[in-house]
Amino acid sequence: MSDQLRKYEGLFLFGSSASANNDEAMNVVRGYIEKHGGKIHVLKKWDDRRLAYEIKKQSRGVYFLSFFEAPPAAVDQINREVNLGDQVLRCLITDASHLTAAEVEAMQPQKPLPRKKTEDDDAPAPRAPKSDDAESSDDASDGDDDTPKDE
Repeated sequence: MSDQLRKYEGLFLFGSSASANNDEAMNVVRGYIEKHGGKIHVLKKWDDRRLAYEIKKQSRGVYFLSFFEAPPAAVDQINREVNLGDQVLRCLITDASHLTAAEVEAMQPQKPLPRKKTEDDDAPAPRAPKSDDAESSDDASDGDDDTPKDE
């Protein structure tokens, strides 16, 4: 059973320099997969996006989507090689037994939806109480309040 090929979907994130040379990035992905006994059905540039946070000093990235068959043991080996190398920033490989090559080929990246404006957007931000506020610290510590105390 371990030699049986399974379907996987892989998303590989490259730095922004890959947008100028897509073929080189695709060859890198192809090399990782085929080196470990995988057979690629779909490999395409997915999208070029601004990253939510910097990864290896990169603020933009290019995603490449792949659909391939490989032995289950190949997934860990591919992830290990990606992490040891410096060409791919991140890699995510998931089970894709529910997909076909035609479905993956037809996939398009979704554009982020515009943020809806709420009432809170116009309201000023709440102010934090000052820690050196004399009134609040005196009222809390003088003990002249009218509340009964437990004895």
